[in-house]
Amino acid sequence: MTALKRSVRTVSPALATHLNTPPSPEQALTRVVQWVGAGESAKAKTLCRQAIATTPSYAGLHQMLAFLELQDGDIALARKHITLALTLRPAHPPSLLIAGNAAMAAGELAAALEFHAQAHALAPDRADAALALGSTQHACGLLHEARCSLELAVAHAAGSEQAWFHLALVKQDLGEHEGAIDALQRVLALAPHRAEAEVNLGLVLQDAGRLDDAMQAYARAYRLRADTFGRIANALANAPRGCLWLDLDDLRETLATLE
Repeated sequence: MTALKRSVRTVSPALATHLNTPPSPEQALTRVVQWVGAGESAKAKTLCRQAIATTPSYAGLHQMLAFLELQDGDIALARKHITLALTLRPAHPPSLLIAGNAAMAAGELAAALEFHAQAHALAPDRADAALALGSTQHACGLLHEARCSLELAVAHAAGSEQAWFHLALVKQDLGEHEGAIDALQRVLALAPHRAEAEVNLGLVLQDAGRLDDAMQAYARAYRLRADTFGRIANALANAPRGCLWLDLDDLRETLATLE
């Protein structure tokens, strides 16, 4: 015990200083990314704030904190930090994407479109940039532009169920039934348990006059998630391609048992 106490007392001042030195911004960012990957977003945010207090001019920390704040629903803080990140590091595609997402969350579609367009122009081969731009164009009612952007997204990332799903929505709005059906089938090949994709597939099949196939899709959706019933019942009530069910319990039974 005496020897142990002596060894503790003889730690050099240089070593003590090293042990108390805060991490560099690069080290802090690496740890933040590790915390995010481990699902510890609260710890990641705390470390981000601590590191920013020490090094306020490091753009990567502001970018990551903006991402985390947006994830947690604090749009104002997210926009504050992503603005700082872009001031320190302009024309940075990942930061522009976050800025666009924050603007979308705030309901500012024009600003979101501008940010996402800049990100895509700077990084045209990035699937996430094409997806963000296409989704924002869709929200703005720019359907043909959205289709082009989302077709680029799936060309760059054929395994992205989100890109295929958004492309399906755009094609559905354009009345391109076969294209929408194909895109939704690709979504379901990647994510077989995605109930909303089954509902949308049913809607498109119904619009295309294929009611029997639509009922199959609706049945799969209902069995995956019973809370899809309202959308299904409303869709089937729509003329001229629907099928009015006077007894909703009968419809539920049909959806539950349809093979």
